[in-house]
Formats: sequence, C-alpha cells, structure tokens
Amino acid sequence: MLKKISVLFFALAFVAMLSSCGPAIDEELVGKWRSVVLPSLSIEFTSDGYMRGYSSETQVSEFKYEASGGSGTRWVEGKEDAKQSFTYSISGNTLMFTLDGGGTSEWERI
Repeated sequence: MLKKISVLFFALAFVAMLSSCGPAIDEELVGKWRSVVLPSLSIEFTSDGYMRGYSSETQVSEFKYEASGGSGTRWVEGKEDAKQSFTYSISGNTLMFTLDGGGTSEWERI
C-alpha cells in the first residue's frame, strides 16, 4: 500500500512539474492593442504564448513569445534559433513596445 502511495505521489509531482514548464507570460500584456499612430494596426498577446499582428482585423503575422518584467522574445514557431528580443512598458491602457533594433511604438488596449 505504501509503495502505491509513493508511486502516485511521484506521478502527481511529475505532472505538476510539466504543467509549470510553459512559457513566461506577463498577464498584464495579454490582450489586444491598437496602434496609436496607425489605428488600423493591432497586436494581440495570448495567454498561451502567441503574438498576432492584424491589419484592418485581418491577421498578417503570428509569432510565439515569452515576456515578463518588461522584456521578452518572439520567434516564428519552429524557428526558435531566430529569436528577436523586445522591451515593453505598460501604464494604464498604454503599451510602449520596442523591438530590438527597431523603434518604439505606442499602443492602446482595446
């Protein structure tokens, strides 16, 4: 009986460990944001680690991402060796987003 309990305990611990190995996602970043300069553009950060770009509500790009503490990385799924870094800050409903090697863009939560 004790052996069965031990096996069950280790199995549950293993499952818990696997479920905590997902990407780092800043929940404050999750949602849809519209460009302040070009309102027809929007980006969406999902809680399961996808970053999607839209132009006039038509999806035009999709990346995987991880982000926390004001910095993150994005990449095309299956091309993890080509990650691109970014930084961000959120104040109220405003997102300031900067891609490594690019300019800073301002977005509002929608």
